[in-house]
Amino acid sequence: PSDVQIANALVVIGSGHFSNEIIAQTADLKWPLVLNMHQLYFALHAFHGAEADFKNFSSAIISDANRFISAFLELDDDDSRKVFDGLIRMRTTLDTKVADEFKSPFQDEYFDSSYISAADAAYFVDAGAAAGDTLERLEERFGPVQHAYMFEPELPAYYEGLRKFSSRNNVFFYNFGLASEYGKFTYQPELSFDILHEFNNRIPNDITSFIQAVRLDDVIKGKVTMFKLDIEGAEASALQGAAETIRKHHPKLCVCAYHRANDLWNLIDQVKKIDESYKVGLRHYADIIEDSSFYFY
Repeated sequence: PSDVQIANALVVIGSGHFSNEIIAQTADLKWPLVLNMHQLYFALHAFHGAEADFKNFSSAIISDANRFISAFLELDDDDSRKVFDGLIRMRTTLDTKVADEFKSPFQDEYFDSSYISAADAAYFVDAGAAAGDTLERLEERFGPVQHAYMFEPELPAYYEGLRKFSSRNNVFFYNFGLASEYGKFTYQPELSFDILHEFNNRIPNDITSFIQAVRLDDVIKGKVTMFKLDIEGAEASALQGAAETIRKHHPKLCVCAYHRANDLWNLIDQVKKIDESYKVGLRHYADIIEDSSFYFY
């Protein structure tokens, strides 16, 4: 970077997990205008997750202040309260450096040892399974699962997962999304999460196809010990469609909490409506507001 001559250029630090390290490295270069991703999204009114405008993540804290305060009071441990407070500061100041005070190692995402054990991983449901990368990480940490039920609506990832786990008769892949009711949603392959083109995608990017959504309660009838949801803002709906399973088996829940501006209170409300006995934890795994997860246990 020191070899680059920058006069009036705008520099955007575009890393989710190393932006603070990069910003620190460039501090001595005296570049005139350096923005982190929060500042860029905010300035451009860019969409983020399921929100059409990133500014919603800041404005919601004011418009729904009492809901955020109530959510804070639901948290069960001091570390979770520290994470919640840090996320609020990140949203209101757009400062990514705050994350250094409370983030956890990225490799712990979904499996934080404060909440998840080997016994919890035995009967695993993965909503937003991609090609099974989370299952691979889970088994590296805890050993083989008894059963895994993988839900992935994007066809390239779904077929890659089928291929990867073809020899495992205890791993089931479903080409469905999860929701509160049966439904069909439009889907544009060009908006795939597979931005690095890791999968061999033979589906043209210029067509519109559909994702079929089902209720988890209507698909899985057996034991569930852990339920992970990372489904781009559909988490609340999927929880509603899994209410019977959650009440019956009381699995550990790991629910991503950064796709919608109201996730930090609404997801707690959704789980508590199903089973109020759940305790609530919160962890964060990035320099930006992505990769926050609630743990219900």
